[in-house]
Amino acid sequence: MPFEWQPELEKVDEVPERLRALYTKVDAAEGAPEKYVLDEELAKRLDTSALTGSLRKERDSNKTLKGQLAGFEKLGLKTPEEVEQRLAELGTQLREAQKGVKGAEAWAKERTSLEEKHSKALGDKDAEVKRLTSVLHKQLAEGAVRDALTKNEGAIELMLPIMAPHVVLVEEAGKFLVRVVDDEGNPRENKSGSPMTVDEYVVELKKDSRFTRAFKGTGSSGGGMPPGAPPGGIPGGGKMTALERIQRGLGRK
Repeated sequence: MPFEWQPELEKVDEVPERLRALYTKVDAAEGAPEKYVLDEELAKRLDTSALTGSLRKERDSNKTLKGQLAGFEKLGLKTPEEVEQRLAELGTQLREAQKGVKGAEAWAKERTSLEEKHSKALGDKDAEVKRLTSVLHKQLAEGAVRDALTKNEGAIELMLPIMAPHVVLVEEAGKFLVRVVDDEGNPRENKSGSPMTVDEYVVELKKDSRFTRAFKGTGSSGGGMPPGAPPGGIPGGGKMTALERIQRGLGRK
């Protein structure tokens, strides 16, 4: 059996005779066994701990590389050049994907901005349409009042402020129709139960003693009311508001 070098020995007899000179006896404490130590220089030369550590690191590194190589082989890559080329391709694909993400984010922001601008434009357009519709309704309703007053020889300047709040334009079955309403905005009806026409409304006011002088050939002319007439109100409509009375006063001037 080959001799294995030991840094320390209790018995030098274990060492081959030709090698015993490499061990030196050292003083031991009283009662302690004898001790022989290997020559210091030779012990250093025989110390393989550093080499063992390096070999261990090398084995661990080889094991890691084998694991990585197995992963690349699954992708069909065998040489370092193929691995390097594949990594470059993956890098290019990643950059293109990032461009796509950034482009999508930019488009999302642009789309949001366009939608907001579009919504604002639609809102402004709707507001303008409502304003123009209101103006058109007013003109059509007032036009109907003027025509009815002209037909019945009424004083337009006097009667228009009184009648206008009670003549509105409504949409029925896709058509715009002029309707007479009371103070609450409810449609008025004639004696037959049909919607009251503007002409019928004018005739009603024409027969009212408070407004006879506003119609030609029905009494005294002028813009005032006969003495003793109530200070406000319209047939079928209750008392007049303060604004209506002011408008009525201005119409007399």
